[in-house]
Amino acid sequence: MSTITAASRKSGAHTRPAAPSATVETTPDLVRRRAYAIFEARRGGPGDHLSDWLQAERELSGAPRATPGAVR
Repeated sequence: MSTITAASRKSGAHTRPAAPSATVETTPDLVRRRAYAIFEARRGGPGDHLSDWLQAERELSGAPRATPGAVR
């Protein structure tokens, strides 16, 4: 939706509201919920709470995941 002002009607230009930011702040609550979802997905299999937390932080921050053998 665009807003037309008296000045823009004369020039034919339209002003648009600023687009929302594409980034989302990573909060401890978001990380906690994602870490719990990771825990549930592995159904108590191998892993620990710290690994789940760190994975959740990586996923939410958009950081690339390290793959074995990628670092030389």
